[in-house]
Amino acid sequence: MGEIILGRKNLSFPTQLSWVVSQVNVDGWKYISKIGLALFLFHISYFAVTVHADDFEVAPQVVDTEDQDSFFSPNADGTQDKLEIVFVMDGTTGEYQIVIDVHGPGGIGQPDNEFDADDDWSVLGKFGPGLTVNDDLKRIHIEWDGHDSKNASSKLVADGTYQLRLQIDFFQDELLNPTRTDHTRIFSVTVDTQTPQVSPQVTRSEFSPNSDGSRDTLTLDYTLDETLSKLQLLIPSHPTVQLLDLAAGSHTLNWNGKNGLETVLPDGSYPLQLQGTDLAGNQSTTVVDTVQVDTEKPTITQSSPIANANLNAPVSELNAIFGSDTGSQIDFDQSTITVKDANGTLQAGTPRQDGNTLVQVLDNQLDLVSENGTYTVTIKGFDLAGNSNTSTLSFAFDTRQPVVSQVRLDNIVFVGPSNINSAVSSVEADLVDNGISGLDLVNSAIQLSKSGTVVNGILAQVDADTIHFQLDSALQTNGTDDGQYQIAINVADMAGNVHQQTTTFIYDTQPPKLTSTSPFNFSRDKLRVDQSLTAITATFTDQNGNAIISGIDAEASKISVSKSDGSVIPATMQVDSASSTEPQNIELRFESRLLSGDYIFSATAVDLTGNKQQTIEYPFYVDLRTPEIQLDPSDTSIVSLTMVSAQILNYAGLGLDMEKSSLVVSDESGNTVSAKELEKTDQNLVWRIAAPLPGDGSKDGIYTTVATFTDLEGQTYKQKTKLTVDTIGPTLTSTTPAKDAKVSTLSDITITLSDNLSGIDFGQTQVTLASSTGNVSATPTDNGADQIQLTFTALPTDGTADGLYRIEITTTDLAGNTSGMQQIPFYYITQLPEVISISPEASIAINHLTTASTTLLDRSGKGIDFDQTTISVTNADGKVLDGTTTHTDLVLTLSGLSLPTDGSADGIYTMSVKVVDKLGSTATDSQQIRYDTQPPAIDSSTATETKTLYQKLSTNQVAVTFSIVDQGSGFDISASSFQLFNSDGVAVQGQAVYDGSGKVSYNSAELESNGIYALQLALADTAGNTGVPQTFYYTYGIEPAQVVDVSPRITNNLESILVTLKSQQNIDFSQTTFDVKNPANQAIDGIVTNDGQQQMTFTPRQSLSRDGSQDGNYALSILPAVEMIGHYSEVWTGSIIFDTQPPSVSSVTYPTDSNGAGGTGIDLQGQIIGLPTTYTVTLNDASSGSRVDSQQTSVKLV
Repeated sequence: MGEIILGRKNLSFPTQLSWVVSQVNVDGWKYISKIGLALFLFHISYFAVTVHADDFEVAPQVVDTEDQDSFFSPNADGTQDKLEIVFVMDGTTGEYQIVIDVHGPGGIGQPDNEFDADDDWSVLGKFGPGLTVNDDLKRIHIEWDGHDSKNASSKLVADGTYQLRLQIDFFQDELLNPTRTDHTRIFSVTVDTQTPQVSPQVTRSEFSPNSDGSRDTLTLDYTLDETLSKLQLLIPSHPTVQLLDLAAGSHTLNWNGKNGLETVLPDGSYPLQLQGTDLAGNQSTTVVDTVQVDTEKPTITQSSPIANANLNAPVSELNAIFGSDTGSQIDFDQSTITVKDANGTLQAGTPRQDGNTLVQVLDNQLDLVSENGTYTVTIKGFDLAGNSNTSTLSFAFDTRQPVVSQVRLDNIVFVGPSNINSAVSSVEADLVDNGISGLDLVNSAIQLSKSGTVVNGILAQVDADTIHFQLDSALQTNGTDDGQYQIAINVADMAGNVHQQTTTFIYDTQPPKLTSTSPFNFSRDKLRVDQSLTAITATFTDQNGNAIISGIDAEASKISVSKSDGSVIPATMQVDSASSTEPQNIELRFESRLLSGDYIFSATAVDLTGNKQQTIEYPFYVDLRTPEIQLDPSDTSIVSLTMVSAQILNYAGLGLDMEKSSLVVSDESGNTVSAKELEKTDQNLVWRIAAPLPGDGSKDGIYTTVATFTDLEGQTYKQKTKLTVDTIGPTLTSTTPAKDAKVSTLSDITITLSDNLSGIDFGQTQVTLASSTGNVSATPTDNGADQIQLTFTALPTDGTADGLYRIEITTTDLAGNTSGMQQIPFYYITQLPEVISISPEASIAINHLTTASTTLLDRSGKGIDFDQTTISVTNADGKVLDGTTTHTDLVLTLSGLSLPTDGSADGIYTMSVKVVDKLGSTATDSQQIRYDTQPPAIDSSTATETKTLYQKLSTNQVAVTFSIVDQGSGFDISASSFQLFNSDGVAVQGQAVYDGSGKVSYNSAELESNGIYALQLALADTAGNTGVPQTFYYTYGIEPAQVVDVSPRITNNLESILVTLKSQQNIDFSQTTFDVKNPANQAIDGIVTNDGQQQMTFTPRQSLSRDGSQDGNYALSILPAVEMIGHYSEVWTGSIIFDTQPPSVSSVTYPTDSNGAGGTGIDLQGQIIGLPTTYTVTLNDASSGSRVDSQQTSVKLV
């Protein structure tokens, strides 16, 4: 064998051409490309050292025109359109033949694995030394264009792999006869004109190639239907990326976001494509997806609450708004908002998305004082590219109101209401915040006003908890600024909690004045009193201009009468209740009347502020001439009538006749009240009742007392007075609000009283309004008859003052009867409870109901009264469903509901909730749901599709209409499924449209191939009921399976029955039915076999008797089935006659009349003569009736 020694250091052989390695003398060589052929031959010539005769100098290569393989695509696209056969001989003269097996015998049909130069594509040529132009070539280069011959009428061969044979010998006789095996070379070549199919898919189109460990790569899954020579990822405006996994099958590329130059792409949106080139040079470009490169973390543009916020309103949700200027969208499935209190306890909640906002709804909103504190909020935002951002903030929840701890006027502690007579130039207040947010001194203020007019001044902050109000000018002490002042202090904290404290003071710098005296004007010079004087009333006023200032201090004010020697007349000082308001009357009542003589009246007035009038002294003298009778009691109301005394004063006559003097008491009817013996001493009469009057009021009334003194001269002195005996105290008639009433606004209360006799003593009757936090500051007024009204600042309506209040009343009448304290409770309620939600939700349809629940809201602060709160479910007939009610916190649950699911209980159900709080406030709500347990169905009375096994299509489209029946919640096309499959199980596109009134129209895309199509339906309603899937079959371009032959049809030995079928589809023998019944209509048990193609055989398990007992007609029923859809043909029926008994001769007749040859005889030769020429043979086949076979039956005359 010759050897070629060549320089081939860098000519490594590619792996895809490994089929050449088996050729010993070409091992390690590259193929010769079209472009590099001349250069390659140059290297061969240059490096050749020794050439031995009768061999290849360069081993033959079979390659395409551009690449290094034997795949090419003769489709005239300019790429690898031809196959090149190249080899170089050693200079020896000879010939070569190339044959490509493209046909069978005779040049027709498919390749037959035979190399026939006449039938296949072939070329015959010569080679030689190649030294001159007349010499045969030493270097051979042949091209195949993919045609089946070199004739002008040749055609392109079909895609596929073909065998090429190259033979050489060294005789130019056109008879190839290689002398060595290696002079015959066979190569496989592949013709491929189809573009490769590349199927890419990305599961997520956003990623962030920033090496942060989160979604740094994009997962690109792709499937190749063949091995490629090149696969590129095309990126607009960027160098392409070369993919290395080129073998047919499924691959995954984890792309790092870099282009072909290993540079990471800038952030942006990129429409990607995969461009694949197969081994034959066919190329296809497939759209992958538009991907988003995003390395920027998401931005949190706004949060609620904001950082360091101070809140006092209930906090039910928190939210974070993300910026929309980043490349990829926010991944709300991963983004979170967490809230923890100061102890690190997580506040549970439920997230939801609202546009570009993440909302965390707290399961338990912050609304209680016990929940006051500092909370930490952590917002973690993720985008779909894997970038993340975390923000942490805190806020304070504070619902406690700040308070005023101390007020000072000119640095003197002030506790109002009070009276002041020293100059006032400033008001200062110390504030205290009971919460955690801190005082807000900017929004805290002090306001001083007089009768509604604000006093001007400057407000300043002294320190962190003190504010100071400096008057523009101090209040004057000359009386010009006197009046009633109000200090209103508004204290606020940083959370917005506000507390207002209001107090008043009387500014009074002027002393009161004595304006008059009675019964005489003692201011006159040396007044002469000629009447009995037992009391003097002094009238004082503290009026400054038109305004009454602080009022008279009756206890501090003094009036007295003294004798000329300076001794003070004993007397008691009493404030006149009838003149409790300005002007003020103070009565000086002497122990006895003043006797004749000189006296001095002295008066010193002091007001409630402490201003003191200079003492006034009026001299007067008494000169009495007429005695005076004093009765005690007199003209008053009393509780008990036990004693009456009468005294005559200033009597100067001869003496009293006490025996003739009398003291009589009589009732309203004029009846004298029984008394004990009248006590008579000196100038006094004492009457004592004989028996006490009852205390039940039965003897109450107006009593008259008459005292009569008679002197020795017969002169009578009489005094008469009225006494009201009243033993029954006042009664409470009504209150507004009434007992146990519930009111939502409150600024005053009214109490109506009644007293049968003496009347109400409003000065002694006490009325207060009490709450759980103390008494409400109020101003009482009365109408002087039967009503008392308390007025006060209207209670707030924000729920902070809600609760139980009590009107506390202690009544006293003018007789001194006092009732015990009476309490009238009522409720002040501004916040009603609320039904937040009811589950299941309103107007929805459901297909199961075991539990109903409601979420409640208590606005009273006292809690829900679950003993009175109810939840119920009733059906359309008003029947209440049985269940068990439980509650947790603010959720009331009705469980244990049980409804049948067979449709018998379907219908509308009403859920009713009544919520009652512990203050008795009530709210109700109800909603309806539809209970539906039955799925929709196709109306079998109208749908033709339900009446036949299959439907033959006349067009290349499945277009059908179904009538849908649903008696419950209604048909839901979005939840229903309509899918059409061809015979290969591949889904066919189509669309189902619901008209809203029970009709669904389904229209498929155009059918691309003949076959059987299955339309699968699964109908669902809005309650979530889904029916059993139904399948309807349609045939397009094919006929049903048919029974074309049954054998035997008549037999006397029924060992088996052979059935031949005909179908355009594969027969499904597993579903094909074959039933045989005997003449008694009983099924025959047998074994059914098939040939897997078109025939099936029925063999009885037990052989039929041949004694005639089982003879008769055997009925056949055959229902063919085909693959994919089963039975879609009509049932074929027929019969087989089984007859084991031969027919019998029932009679033989022939003519016997004289005209016929009825006589018989035998001639001398022994022949019968004169026999009948016609015989009639009657046969009987009664056992089975299979008819006599006349062709097989014979009659012979012997």
